[in-house]
Amino acid sequence: MDGTIINMKHKQKISIVIFLSLLFLAARLAFAETDKFSLEANQILDAPDFVSIDFLTLTSSSNKTFFDLNSVFYRDSERDPFISPATIEQLLNAIELNDIDKAERLIIGLDINSQNKRGITPLYKSVFHNRFNFINLLLERGANTNIPDHEGLSPLHIVALENLDKLTSILLDHDAEIEAKDSFGYTPLHLAADQNNIETARNLIKRGANVNNRSGWGNTPLHAASAQGNIKLIKLLLKEGAEILAVDRLGRSALHWVAEKGYLEIAKFLIINGALVHHKDNDGHTPLHEAAKWDQK
Repeated sequence: MDGTIINMKHKQKISIVIFLSLLFLAARLAFAETDKFSLEANQILDAPDFVSIDFLTLTSSSNKTFFDLNSVFYRDSERDPFISPATIEQLLNAIELNDIDKAERLIIGLDINSQNKRGITPLYKSVFHNRFNFINLLLERGANTNIPDHEGLSPLHIVALENLDKLTSILLDHDAEIEAKDSFGYTPLHLAADQNNIETARNLIKRGANVNNRSGWGNTPLHAASAQGNIKLIKLLLKEGAEILAVDRLGRSALHWVAEKGYLEIAKFLIINGALVHHKDNDGHTPLHEAAKWDQK
C-alpha cells in the first residue's frame, strides 16, 4: 500500500448494503494476513438507513480510504472502538418513542452501557419511560443497573422518584445497589420519602433499605417524610426502626421540620412517640421556636 495510516479517527456513514458487504469481506479476509482493505473515494453512497463505523484515513495520492476491520468487529478492552454519540442518541430516541424494532437493530455492536453527554444509559432511559420490553431486552444483554447520570442518579433512584414500584424488584434482582447515593448523598429510599411514594418506599425497606441512612446534609428518610407531612410514610419508617431523635447537620430533628411546616397532627404523633419539644438545633432553636418563627399554631 502507498502512504501511511495515521491515528486520527473520523466518522462516516455507510449504507446497510455496504455494511453487509463488509461482513462478507471480513469472512473472506479471515485467513488473510491483513485486516485492512481499500475503498475507492466517492463510493460511499447515501441510503435511508445508516450504520456508523470508524475508519482510518490513508494519506496518499491514491485517495483511498482504508477500513480497519478490527475497529468494526472487535469489542474487547484493548481494542474498544469509539462510540458515536449520535448512535447512542438514536437508541435513546428509539426507547423514548417505544420503537423496539429500531432499538434491537441499533443495539447490535453497541456498548449497551454507553452514556450520552448527560450520563444517561439506555437502561436509565428505559426505566424513566417505564418501558418493560426495553428493560428486559437490555438486562438480558447484560446492562449494568448501577451506572448513574451526571447528577449521581441511578436507575433505582429514578424508580423511587417516579414511583415505578413494579420495577423495584426487577432492578434489585439484577444487582442494583439499594443504598446507592446521588451527588447529594440521597438514597432511593430518601427520594421515595421525599416524593411521597409510599409503595416504592415500602418495597425498598422490604428488600433491606436502611431507614436511617444519611444524606450529605445528614438527613434521614424520616426527615424527608416529615418535611412532606406524609403521616403514612412517617409511621412506616418509625415502625421499621427509624430514629425519631435523629438530627441533620443543622441539628434539626423530624419534629423541627414538622413544626416549621405547621403539621400539627403529625407533631402530636411524633411527640407521643418520643420526639423532644425542647430539643435545640445548632442555632439554639427548638421546634417551638420554628413554629413561632413561621407563625404556625
